[in-house]
Amino acid sequence: MSAKHPPRYRHLITAVKLLAGGSIIAWLAWHAAQHEMFQQLAQGQKRWGLLVLAVLLCGINVCMTFVRWYYVSRAAGVPLKFGEAVRLGTLGYILNFVSPGSVGGDLFKGAVLAKDRPGRRTAALTTVFVDRSVAMVSFLLYACVGFAAILASGAELPAEALAAGWGAVAILAGVVGCAALFLSPVVNHPAVADRVRRVPVLGEPLSWLLSTWNVYRKGLRWLGVAFLVCVGGHIALVSSFYCVGKGLPLTSPSLLSHVFMVPFACLSGAIPLFPGGLGAMEGALDFLYYWMGAPRNTGAFVAFGYRLAMIAIAIVATPYYLTHQAVVRRGLEEAEHLQED
Repeated sequence: MSAKHPPRYRHLITAVKLLAGGSIIAWLAWHAAQHEMFQQLAQGQKRWGLLVLAVLLCGINVCMTFVRWYYVSRAAGVPLKFGEAVRLGTLGYILNFVSPGSVGGDLFKGAVLAKDRPGRRTAALTTVFVDRSVAMVSFLLYACVGFAAILASGAELPAEALAAGWGAVAILAGVVGCAALFLSPVVNHPAVADRVRRVPVLGEPLSWLLSTWNVYRKGLRWLGVAFLVCVGGHIALVSSFYCVGKGLPLTSPSLLSHVFMVPFACLSGAIPLFPGGLGAMEGALDFLYYWMGAPRNTGAFVAFGYRLAMIAIAIVATPYYLTHQAVVRRGLEEAEHLQED
């Protein structure tokens, strides 16, 4: 068990994270405001139909994350009704905005699920980790597909984009290799777990991965369904970014380029240093847009637009959040206890 950290320490870490993410946002906003593109964006004609569609697609992706978590929980053998998955998913989504960097939506969902199922506490807590892992593998798949399609089209990519693309291919190949290894009967033998536990430094995390895998091995079909749901949700996610780019009076890359770019931006947003991906996603997308031939700051404006779409979805769900404060308080208390352990 890790050492406990006092609330003051955790609040300080939260403040540092918010400051780091907010500083990047502020720098990007200031830099963009000095650019002539800001006037073009403010005065240019917007395609409101595409912008509304971007919000709807963003909402579809959010809903698909609830469905994905539901099937991940089934894979873990944790009893979870679909309505409860939607309820906790909605509350967790809003918590990402009202308490960024403190108790996020993932920890909230895992805490409530674990508290209500004492017999499956560990498995319940792993669902949020596995859920995120499924999303990351889906992002890698999209990045590789987009990268391969761009190369097949004969388009030239800068060295940085080539490095990122081949890196994604290598990581995805490693993930597939690890999955094949974990499916081997030899790995699931009890003696292997004992030997792995004795490995210096890496023994404990590897042993935890093996024990987690054993929890999900019996529910592989549901894990496969969760992955397919995730792939479908990411179609909406990529399309939402694309609609924002085309809806604003900016020079935006093709849809195929977005299939390659958006996963990297979203993976950058998963860096723990930045709560809710604040700043990291905007900065990454700006670089990616520039790699694809768009003017500087274009990607940042598109990322800001997507943030507004996310906030619009959160505003729609706010009445539900406000009328379920008892569940929120209970979940936050349990999450705080988990952070102290």
